[in-house]
Amino acid sequence: MTVDGDTVSAVTFDRAYRAAVEQTRQMAGERWTEELPRMLRLREQVVERLIDERLVARGAAREGIQVSDAELAEQIHARRRLPGGRPLLRASATCGSSR
Repeated sequence: MTVDGDTVSAVTFDRAYRAAVEQTRQMAGERWTEELPRMLRLREQVVERLIDERLVARGAAREGIQVSDAELAEQIHARRRLPGGRPLLRASATCGSSR
């Protein structure tokens, strides 16, 4: 996948996807099923996050703003969490919708 001329490798995607699956597995606990990642559209969410990270980094570079990868990732993840640090899931996932 390429984002604004920046290639996102299969290895990068795979690592991000595995991390998302593991986080979901931990959150779901006993409710975990092998279908849950598909139901939550985790692949799509990971792709969106990777795109967001690269576009934000490109925009910051154009503006002369420099931040480390860790700082950028921390801010993106912080915006996807509820108060108290719980990860934000899509409404369809939390309501049991099977879209």
